[in-house]
Amino acid sequence: MKYRIIYLIIILYLFISICYADDITLNKKVEYQTGGVYFDKDQLGIKDQYLFATSIYGLETYEVEPNTPAQLISRLPLLGDARAIEIKDNYAYVQSISYYEWCTYIYKIDITDVCNPYIVKTIFNENENGYAKSDTYNDFIIFRNWDNNYNFYYRIYSIPDLEFIQNYYCTNLFRKLNDSLALQRYSEEVFTLYDFSDPENITAIRQINFSAGGIPIDNIEAVNDTILACLDFEGIAFWNYSDINNIQYVSTIYSSADENWGSYIYSNGDFVFVLHTRPPGLKSIDISNIFEPFVSDSVIFNTYSFFHTGLDIGGTDNTVFAGENYFINQIGFNNGYFSEQFTIGDNYQLLGGVIYNEYLYINFKDGLKIYDVSSLPDIIHVNTLFEGNKLYSMQRVDDFLFLMDYTDHKIVVLDITNPASPVIRNEISIPSPGTLILTDSPYVIYYVRDDNNKLYKYSIPEPNDYTLNFQYNLNYDGNGFIYNDYFYYLSENSSRLDLQIYGGLEENNPELIMIYENFAEGYYGAYIQNYDSFFYLSTWDDLRDSTRFYEIGEPTEINHRFSTPHRCNGEFFIDGNYLYAGGKFSHIYIFDLETASGSVEPMADYQDYGSNLYCKEYESTGQKYLYHFQSTAFSIYEIEGYGVDDVPEVKDQLFTSYPNPFSTMTTISYNATTNLHELSQINIYNIKGQLVKTITSFPNSSLGMREAVWDGCDDKGNDVRSGVYLYKLNNNDEHIGKVVKLR
Repeated sequence: MKYRIIYLIIILYLFISICYADDITLNKKVEYQTGGVYFDKDQLGIKDQYLFATSIYGLETYEVEPNTPAQLISRLPLLGDARAIEIKDNYAYVQSISYYEWCTYIYKIDITDVCNPYIVKTIFNENENGYAKSDTYNDFIIFRNWDNNYNFYYRIYSIPDLEFIQNYYCTNLFRKLNDSLALQRYSEEVFTLYDFSDPENITAIRQINFSAGGIPIDNIEAVNDTILACLDFEGIAFWNYSDINNIQYVSTIYSSADENWGSYIYSNGDFVFVLHTRPPGLKSIDISNIFEPFVSDSVIFNTYSFFHTGLDIGGTDNTVFAGENYFINQIGFNNGYFSEQFTIGDNYQLLGGVIYNEYLYINFKDGLKIYDVSSLPDIIHVNTLFEGNKLYSMQRVDDFLFLMDYTDHKIVVLDITNPASPVIRNEISIPSPGTLILTDSPYVIYYVRDDNNKLYKYSIPEPNDYTLNFQYNLNYDGNGFIYNDYFYYLSENSSRLDLQIYGGLEENNPELIMIYENFAEGYYGAYIQNYDSFFYLSTWDDLRDSTRFYEIGEPTEINHRFSTPHRCNGEFFIDGNYLYAGGKFSHIYIFDLETASGSVEPMADYQDYGSNLYCKEYESTGQKYLYHFQSTAFSIYEIEGYGVDDVPEVKDQLFTSYPNPFSTMTTISYNATTNLHELSQINIYNIKGQLVKTITSFPNSSLGMREAVWDGCDDKGNDVRSGVYLYKLNNNDEHIGKVVKLR
């Protein structure tokens, strides 16, 4: 008896070490770039006829030719959110920021070969947030940052070596004039002039009053070696600084009413180019006679999104580039007059992805693309649908793909039985955008409308038809999910966040049955996301204990499982005892549900590029894959260490169990014609080798099998937790089966 127990323990140990080892790894098969997302500050750099733009994905390089759109020639992925860039000689110096993680990356990138830039040096700075503002001087570069206490300072490095010099604390921005001078606001239109020739000894020279320009000042930039431009919404005041001891006011050009001129300019010979926001566009200002500047030409942007004057501007001898959120405007000019206008930005922004039958569906801000992923690492684009439409909330249930079309205000249901060429099955016109919430049934749609906080339920039993089953007033803003026909809604009730639980959905009679008041205490801007009975609570706010995981027992029983000091967002999944979740700035976290308790770190942490959306699992030809969707790319990983082929071989596979995985009960069967048929007792163990329950099998004469039903409970009648369980015949250690319990 003793040797049999030891033998069982060895088998269990081998099983656990192969399938549940701590060395589960994700091996990246594909990093597929989909486009840049550009944000504000100093994200544009120019060298010769090349444009360098930092995006969420990293550093993008474009070749610029007159009268044609700039051509993307390379993308270099960078960790974090690449914001500030400075070009000096043959190097690009980039600061990338991981907001809410309080860290920055400084990159030195060799751009000698513009088609193949590469990272020469990387500096990681913890406990620091970047302001995304930078400047190069003679032989050093400064990056504007703030620390945990929101004290502002400049981190100063030598170049080209990128060696740290010092942190220089200050209260306001420096405005670079030339390689040895900078200005800093003292009060209102009074600025202090600083000597920047020695980065270890930055010294104040004297104060200068710019109030004679007649406008408030948002920023100051050098136009050339002799002229300064003081900028504000109201216009531009020009000053002569050829003699720094006697800086003289020259002239002012005022903006038209409410145009809101920008904070940054691009200077080219006798012309200054400035952005404006009402409406978004660009002005060309002739300064050939600096005493009488005038607007030479104007252009309104054909394409624009959310726009503000913090966005960058730069240019070459014949082209101006203006950065906006998600893309860059390109405007040609000749002698101060504008010509062609183009938009730079592939697909603008990835919003999500779904995998089905070896096809991958990606929804962008401008349509849906379908890829064949049957031959990884090759990814083949096969179709594009809904070009120009903003598609959100893409989800799949069985052979149906559900989309929220924000352009045409519709819920669109695609039949993807033919994966490469889907057809529209149903369209539901909606008065306002919202959020789709689906269940296991492909014939039921729930939708929370944004503008009135109502929950709608639609039935779509037939193509080209639908029925509105109910609309229910939720009273408050919020977000939520449906599990087992109960709606779990995190509502913003006044100054607190309550978890409201609604029943009666299936009967089309929703009712509030339970409220967990102040469920998200201490959180601001919180959200929840579920996978079956598991869900997490996380927040956009800067909290260190930023994600809490819960499990639903009975409909109103919410049990805290564990917390992690990492911010998760988007969909996640559970495979066996492992939970895979995406985190801000493209982390992939793996948690062991068997050991996760209290506040825990993930057992594994992988990081991609761009901003995380979510993770999904897909199984193909005996291999499990993790698809990680990001704002500017998607990555595909092989999951190694817990694949479908990881179960150790046993001779004469005796057992079957159906369903497997199961949630309420499973039937364990084995061949009754063997000499083991008299062994009617089956022992069930957890993966620690502890006996959970003993069940009795009974003959099924019609099948020639013996069967035993396990209800997912232990010997005391308690529902066991989700995970993998092993079973064997009593008094026989030769044959072991496996079954996965889900809730």
